[in-house]
Amino acid sequence: MNKRKNRETDERLISFGIGDDSSSSSSMLESLKNETIDTSLEDFKQLLDLTYNVTKECEKRRPINNCKDNPNCFHHLGGLKLLGCGEDDIDLFGEKTEEEEKTYVQTSILKLPKVDVIRHTKRPTLNTPCGIRNLGATCYMNSVIQTLFMNSQFKSHLFNIVNIQNQQVKDFEKDVKDEKDCNNNNGDNSNNNNNNSNDISNNNDLTSTTSTTEIVPINDEDNSATSTVNNSPSNCTVVKDLKDCDMIEIKSSPFQKDVVFQLAYLFYQLQSSQKSTIDPTPLVNCLQLPSDLQQDTQEFYNLFIGLLESKFKDDIISKLFKGSYDYVTECLYCKKRSLNNSSFFEITLKTNGCKNFNESFTDYLAKEKLIGQNQITCNECQTKRDCQRSIEFKKFPTHLNIQLMRYEFDKDTFQKKKLHGNYTFPLEIDLSQYFNNNNNKEKSSTAMDLDHEYELTAIMMHKGLSISSGHYITHVKNDLTGEWWEFDDEDVKKLSVEKIGKDSLGEKRKPKEIREGLVSSTSSYSIIYSKKNRDKVAIPKIENSHLKQLFEDNEKRFDQVSTRFTGIIDDATKIFNQRKEDINAIHNKLEVQEGEKYYWIDTDWLSDWIKGQSVAPIDNSKLLCQHGQLAPNKVETMKRISQVTWDFLYAAHQGGPVLDQDAHCQKCLYQIISGKKDHHNAESSKDQIIKSENQEKNRQEGYYISKHWYKEWSKKVVKQIVKDSTPVEDIICDHGGLSIVKEDMMIVKTETWSFIQTHFAPKAESIASSTTPCQTCLKLDKESTDQTNSIKKERSKLKTLITLIKSQKYNFNLKNGSFYFVPKEWINRWYKFIYSDKSKDENDVTPPGSLSFDSLICPHNGLVYDFEIGNFVNTFDLKDMSVPFLVVPQTIYNLILEAYQVLTVSIHLDDGELSFEPCQQCHIAKNQQLEFDKTNFKDQSIYIHIISSDDNEKDSKYYIFPTKTRRLYKRIQIWPVNHDYTVGNLKLLICTETEIPTFQQKLYINEGVMMKDAKTLDQYKVVPDQIIVLKEYQELDGFFDDGVSEAGFKGTILNQ
Repeated sequence: MNKRKNRETDERLISFGIGDDSSSSSSMLESLKNETIDTSLEDFKQLLDLTYNVTKECEKRRPINNCKDNPNCFHHLGGLKLLGCGEDDIDLFGEKTEEEEKTYVQTSILKLPKVDVIRHTKRPTLNTPCGIRNLGATCYMNSVIQTLFMNSQFKSHLFNIVNIQNQQVKDFEKDVKDEKDCNNNNGDNSNNNNNNSNDISNNNDLTSTTSTTEIVPINDEDNSATSTVNNSPSNCTVVKDLKDCDMIEIKSSPFQKDVVFQLAYLFYQLQSSQKSTIDPTPLVNCLQLPSDLQQDTQEFYNLFIGLLESKFKDDIISKLFKGSYDYVTECLYCKKRSLNNSSFFEITLKTNGCKNFNESFTDYLAKEKLIGQNQITCNECQTKRDCQRSIEFKKFPTHLNIQLMRYEFDKDTFQKKKLHGNYTFPLEIDLSQYFNNNNNKEKSSTAMDLDHEYELTAIMMHKGLSISSGHYITHVKNDLTGEWWEFDDEDVKKLSVEKIGKDSLGEKRKPKEIREGLVSSTSSYSIIYSKKNRDKVAIPKIENSHLKQLFEDNEKRFDQVSTRFTGIIDDATKIFNQRKEDINAIHNKLEVQEGEKYYWIDTDWLSDWIKGQSVAPIDNSKLLCQHGQLAPNKVETMKRISQVTWDFLYAAHQGGPVLDQDAHCQKCLYQIISGKKDHHNAESSKDQIIKSENQEKNRQEGYYISKHWYKEWSKKVVKQIVKDSTPVEDIICDHGGLSIVKEDMMIVKTETWSFIQTHFAPKAESIASSTTPCQTCLKLDKESTDQTNSIKKERSKLKTLITLIKSQKYNFNLKNGSFYFVPKEWINRWYKFIYSDKSKDENDVTPPGSLSFDSLICPHNGLVYDFEIGNFVNTFDLKDMSVPFLVVPQTIYNLILEAYQVLTVSIHLDDGELSFEPCQQCHIAKNQQLEFDKTNFKDQSIYIHIISSDDNEKDSKYYIFPTKTRRLYKRIQIWPVNHDYTVGNLKLLICTETEIPTFQQKLYINEGVMMKDAKTLDQYKVVPDQIIVLKEYQELDGFFDDGVSEAGFKGTILNQ
């Protein structure tokens, strides 16, 4: 539709230059050129309409976006939903609540990142949990911290411990004060005294972060917002203010490396802070955790609990998290049972082959038979007996941590492979069915039953296809309120019953699962059950003065930051609301009425103003042409507004330049019309010339032109053809003369060449049909032809010799008669010369040259080969340089001498007697060099054979080259390859050729699988032209990761 309209517009514009009244048309063009046209003429008004789309209307019935090429359409411009398309009302971003309005201002107008909004916004109430900031790849830690924080028993005991530390703080401050008094009494160095005044006694911050900034109050005159549209914080100002908000200063602290204190401080912030998200940097630094390395959340949980057990001076960790069991070995003969007591912080349950919690636990408690070769010695029987082993639980902890084994070991890749199967577990469970009741006979059945009733309190989930990386989130039940919450780093949201255990958007628990009290999940990684009869203690107040002071100082600083941030948002919201009122006041007056004066304005500026983003002066500079007037070719960047609207905007914002209805550029209009006229005339002439050329074939007189250029020129319309193109460049040789390749050129008529040269190639050289080809090229061509014929004759003669050698190689006895050695190195050049690629120029192939034996004779004047007639096998394999020569009879050797002279003395056998003695020393050195050269290659080829997943990669047939007549599998050449390329580099080259991703490639050589991507090819002893078998591996595990691979906790205090 648009192409058809544009074509019609072009035709109407052309009519202004070549109408029926040619004198009138010429007069109008001349007036435009001189800028003297009468703008009241009807023809000129039509011209403006065609070029600036002045009277164009929006024809869309239900437009979903703005018509860019229509300056009169305001639909969807900056949020205007209906205006400009026949409606009276507007819907600016729809009806929004106050909170939604602020969110729109933050994201759409100020364009603030979500994380910045969260970090500088107060949480609604203290009943809404805080998030924890992800420092790069610390989601695994955040999940564990939030789970422990929701545990009221653990949190209460932690706060009690730091309250006890209060006296330690006072002792530390007293020591510092005594040290300062001692330094002040010295009096020797006033600078030292001044420096000491900045010690810890004046600092209340106990933690350290990476930035140190001071809060600078916002200047009311510069940054405060009023009800007018002229004052609004720009995006760069807001970003700078937010950077200034990042705190906190680095200060000394006796607890800077105290894990218990830092954990308590983090918990205290999570409980009492106004912040929506808490920065865990102090705790991360204390634990010496690298913030950019992904770790396993379960491994961190176990190590962290173990660390806290060593730091706490009581047995609270054991009481809350540690259970015990007996490892039972029973002799099946004498029934004797031996018990080995053990404790645990977690139970690991298998999920592969188990669909639910009960199946996994039953499998965990299954008895292992030790029979046959696996028999063990029974202490009672004093001999090997069939036995069985099992686990019998003695005590479950208050909070039972269960890790779900979400991986299996792949024997082919030697890597862990994640299991994504759906797994079901209950919200409540009676663990007495998994308990050995014999260990609790002293308890009443009622007490025992209550002691074994557990409820689900946490689900840690892993999102990602690979077990070694991805993202961790957690669902946790509030110990005191019973509410479920999802913690995803900074993002925290309350969960409905349907969303427990579901990590995907829109995924819900099925009604049957809700009725039966079950949760099913494909990403559950660890689950925690807590005793239903556990003590849910109240959280004690913090009495630690040092911690309280640190908290209050940071809260005070955050309150200033948050107030300033909120002020910025409120100011921007006020401006936005004022902008909405302004738009409501003028939206009915935006459109230009017939006969009314109008103005042009930049579309982007108007759109930003409607959105509430722009407060800068009006900028119409982009609408100007090179003559400083309104450019007719920039209609898509401008809108036409009424005088009332322009006066309103200009009074508020000033700017310019002012472009009214008379700001059109007559020079540009002239260029458009005259250009279209020239193109139209040229197109018509071009069509006639092509038609004329097609009527006459094999023309002998005229001008030479490139056949390829003429073909492309014939296809294109005039405006697509680049001027100053070179229609004869392809037919000019390197010597500046006419090419001798007749197939590349054609002869066109004189009239055709004159038209082409005038309109498209004014600088092109004219080459008449009488021009003779380049004499230098003719001479070189003749010499090349003669040489090619000579080479062909030479090849024919050599082929005969090759045939004779191959036919005689096994039909003679070396002990009788005369035989001569011929170096394979020379035969190789000879062979390549004969059978070189025929598609190449014959002159590019070098003949083998004179026959030389230098490569076979060592510096000691001996043969570089341990030659023994009885063990020698004459082979025509030119690649096997372990035997660097062929032995031929004298008749064949004489034929070689006829074609090539011998530069050195020959090596021969006369009735079994060798003319040169073998040199053992050089023979060994030569073989060592050959082996080294094989694996230290450069720019060589490797061949890849692709086989199906069902084929056996150990089959020897895959490691030999297939015959030309029957190819059972695909062979691909990879070139160039160097010896120091790693297997990973090779996989990338294979991926380029085959489009098989590197993670799906399994490579095999005769010795086995090439498993280590970091190993080089020479370490695998790969040689040039070797065949490597590739089996495509369809498993995607480990490819689509959203984090850094797990690196373990080496180097942290968790592993000390």
